Amino acid sequence: MASMRVAAWILCCLLSSLPPQALSMTFVKQQVNRQVLMIHRSSLSRDNGSLPIANLTLYFFPETAYNIREEETVNVSFTYSLQSAVDLNATFQLEEDRVARLLNSNFLLVANSSVDEALTAAAAAGAGNSTVSWNGTYSGQLPNTVQLLGTFLGRSDLRLLISDPEDSQRFIDSELRYRVSVIRKRRPIDNIVQVAIFAFVILANVGMGCELDMRVIKKVLKKPVAPVLGFVSQYVFMPLVSFAILHIIDLPASTALGYFGMGCAPGGGASNFYCLLLGGDISLSITMTLISTLAALGVTSLYMLTLGQYILRSRNVDIQIPYLNIVLSLLLILIPTGLGYIIKLKLPRVAKVFRKILKPAVLVFIVFMFTVGVYANLFIWQLFNPAIIAAGCTLPYAGFILGGILAAIFRQPWPYVKTVSLETGIQNPGVPILILQTSLPQPDSDLSLVGPFAAATFTPMPLFMWVAGRFIYYRCYLKRSMFAQPEIDAEIDMDAAAASEAAAKVIDEDKEVEEESGPFIDGPDRKEKI
Repeated sequence: MASMRVAAWILCCLLSSLPPQALSMTFVKQQVNRQVLMIHRSSLSRDNGSLPIANLTLYFFPETAYNIREEETVNVSFTYSLQSAVDLNATFQLEEDRVARLLNSNFLLVANSSVDEALTAAAAAGAGNSTVSWNGTYSGQLPNTVQLLGTFLGRSDLRLLISDPEDSQRFIDSELRYRVSVIRKRRPIDNIVQVAIFAFVILANVGMGCELDMRVIKKVLKKPVAPVLGFVSQYVFMPLVSFAILHIIDLPASTALGYFGMGCAPGGGASNFYCLLLGGDISLSITMTLISTLAALGVTSLYMLTLGQYILRSRNVDIQIPYLNIVLSLLLILIPTGLGYIIKLKLPRVAKVFRKILKPAVLVFIVFMFTVGVYANLFIWQLFNPAIIAAGCTLPYAGFILGGILAAIFRQPWPYVKTVSLETGIQNPGVPILILQTSLPQPDSDLSLVGPFAAATFTPMPLFMWVAGRFIYYRCYLKRSMFAQPEIDAEIDMDAAAASEAAAKVIDEDKEVEEESGPFIDGPDRKEKI
């Protein structure tokens, strides 16, 4: 009997030493600015039909803290209604401290079940104190305000954390969210860079139209295997690869959309340049660039409106991508290309002058972007992190590998393999930048630039090493220019050898005839044998 009493006493001691039961919460959002929270004990959850120990309703004004400018302070007003049978503590916390800062960060809501503290709650709220206490059974509304300071471009959530006073060090996320977004201050230099990018995109596409030679394109399309392989790798592999990468590497919604847009973009003019340096087929490269640019009007817009919208929804961002804006942005690329081709047909002298102007214009634009452009978009580099760098490297490098493997599987010549590989991996960043800048609101339009910038930054790195290695090989080992095309040289050598062999054969036949018939002297009417 005594032993049973001792065992019971030990059991009571163990039970009394157990920590208090944790809280569990059920979040119900009924309206845009009204958020309702039901609070349970973990052992009395809604699954077994228990009643909540507290109901908390918050009303935020404005509905969202949208478009706070950097270094700007805004007041967010809210009222709350509480019905609680227990004591509770609650506080606000920002999910991304880099984006915004909560100025009254010591804000604490204390819900006491003691009726005597109802007056304390009203007095503290009226005095604007950052610490407010109210009665746990209070069902009215107490107004209050928190101050938010915008610090850096981006999105964040103001979260409400709740704890039991018996375990005040352990706050639990209540799932109550108040959306906060911070935008950049627009400066004159930002407008200059944006106009320069749009102008260069239009100029480059007019130049591409002036360079088009339909005879060359028709010749390439007579053997359509390589162009079809390039189209498949460009518009089937690359969008799906970028979509798969976003399931492996977690990127913010706007950044993820820009990254996916880069995967759906057509080939860029830089692919023609690298194709020349690396011994690819320049005619095939120009043909593939033209085809992918023309197809972008339908294919890129389709991907953005289907998988692009899914990317936003999966990250709980409610932004509708306007189809009309995408089409208009792509027309800004296609129309200049057609205009350039018309200029070449109707005004060949103007086209010749335009081609001469284009090369120095490209050089000026590159210098401009590496100086003024980098300075104006320093915020993009500040947004780079290991995940962005990994995603920026993976997309183009996967394109190089997949495009080359696909062309090799179909037994394409080595210059064609290199061309398909380059056209697949080198995307045109101007297309997603133009689409997203004209289609998305702030701050999403700025945040979406990170993906295209990351991919464009890391794309040339293996190409530079390839060009350098090829240059050293040709200069130091083969002792000739790397721009010489071995296949053409071999054909010329074979033709020359065949011609020499045919000439030698004719000379041998003449000698045999001369030996058989003897020498002849040609006269005016006859040949006499000497």
